[in-house]
Amino acid sequence: MSLTTEESVDGSSISLVSSHTSGLPENDANDSLDAGESDDEDDDYEEGSLASSLSQQDSIDLSDGQLSGPKKLMELAQQINEFAITSLLLANNGFVDPDELQEYNDDTHCNRGILAFAHGLHGHKTITNLDLSDNNLGCKGQSGLVALAGAVSTGNLQMLDISSNHILGTKGVRYDGIKAISSAIETKSGGKLEDLRLSQNGLHASAICFLGISLVDTTLKHLDLSENAIGVDSLGRRSAAGMKSMVPGFASSDCKLVSLNLSENYLGNEECILLSSVLEVMFSLKDLDISFNDVHAVGARHLGNALKFNDTLQHLNLGGNHVQDGGCAEIADALAQNESMKSLVLAANDLTTSSCYYWIECLQSNKVLVDLNIEENENMEEGPKHDAMEWVKGNEELVMMREDPDNFDMSVRSKIIRDNLFNKVSNEDKEVISKLVSNISVKNDTEFYERVSTICPPDRKQMLRMTKNLLAMMSMTKEDKAIRLVQKAYRKMQERKRKERELREKELRRRRAGRTKGKKSFGKNTKEAHLVRAGNASKGKLVNVGSKASKNIVIR
Repeated sequence: MSLTTEESVDGSSISLVSSHTSGLPENDANDSLDAGESDDEDDDYEEGSLASSLSQQDSIDLSDGQLSGPKKLMELAQQINEFAITSLLLANNGFVDPDELQEYNDDTHCNRGILAFAHGLHGHKTITNLDLSDNNLGCKGQSGLVALAGAVSTGNLQMLDISSNHILGTKGVRYDGIKAISSAIETKSGGKLEDLRLSQNGLHASAICFLGISLVDTTLKHLDLSENAIGVDSLGRRSAAGMKSMVPGFASSDCKLVSLNLSENYLGNEECILLSSVLEVMFSLKDLDISFNDVHAVGARHLGNALKFNDTLQHLNLGGNHVQDGGCAEIADALAQNESMKSLVLAANDLTTSSCYYWIECLQSNKVLVDLNIEENENMEEGPKHDAMEWVKGNEELVMMREDPDNFDMSVRSKIIRDNLFNKVSNEDKEVISKLVSNISVKNDTEFYERVSTICPPDRKQMLRMTKNLLAMMSMTKEDKAIRLVQKAYRKMQERKRKERELREKELRRRRAGRTKGKKSFGKNTKEAHLVRAGNASKGKLVNVGSKASKNIVIR
């Protein structure tokens, strides 16, 4: 690929000729990119001044107006291959001048800077991170976005940020840009992108469908679609089509997504249920943000059920929805058995004091949740909320103890062990165990049993012996093992209760079905066969009478 620049004597015009035209729309590929008259903001710009500011460094930041004006961008396009740059930050430079949109109707003129830059980016081997956010790329036409998509599929880009760029246009909806970008991220197109940021682009359900199709075949690990309009169509009506289009990609065994941001997208219960249906098979996903949508208790219940089977998700943001106590109860019940969730946001979700007790019960067995946000719920009393947060604080201390046991304060450690034991034993034994924990540093078994004999009656020796074995494992490096043993026993108890509940419900449904069937029968179980209307049945046909005691009779 070659780029040449010719400048007239008065420096009023620049023309770029490129030998590489792939990625451009057909009508743009045949046109030369004439700059026309220079912009006022470039009148005092000295050719080559940009080159002097660049050096052999990994990252170059020219954000916030440092590269405003097409001339500077064109010069960068020419010189981009001269430096081994890995990260290029060009956010908020206004590559497409909004003032020009009123003056020119020519798509090529308004996008001439980004077109030249995209040509320079084609096949670039070192740039892996590119930030083009907030640059009005889609304000006038789609040629700049299409050319940029072509560069994505031919280079080594791993992160692309094109947030806040009016991808669908500002005068009428155009899909050329989102189509090209969606196609470029596919593995079969040569895309190597791992991080795609498309927030604040007005992408509605119809536009997301193009992206959804491509998600089946990508290398994406991070996808940011926040502050769009996925839950509505182009006319502002509720639509789940966008989420439906993404579900196959999420459910694919090749899905590599680690983080997914769907916040502020008008998503409702239907979209939440669709997402929940694939969450249990998204084995790579660790961070999910669906905050500030319209998810109610119904959707939250499905999400909670999915969390019972998902053991990889670590951070979940549900803030600013309408989960309410019903949805909160299901999520808390799921996390009682979950060993991966570290952070959960349920702020501003219409929760009441009841939800605090759900979390207190949950956190008696869950020892990995270290960040729980239940703020901004007006109907929640401070006392129970404080109690719930104390349990979370205990988990934080447990994590500290695991990560750095040698430097962890012994008194805090003993308190944590005591608190964990207290939740697993009856009240009558708490005082005894408390005394044992205070003597956790006994030197040998003899000393331990001597102390046991002084503080407990003989009939509790078996319980105390088990406690001693548990405490013996709680050395400075083995707290995890002991706590997990307790957790495992608790989970088994919970699982047994769940199975018993399911059996009771199943038996109840069977009895109800039996009563319904009995009402529809032709009579009681008597020895006498009841008269049955055969209707138009042919003679000799076997007809089953209603009563179980009755036999099949033949109509003659």
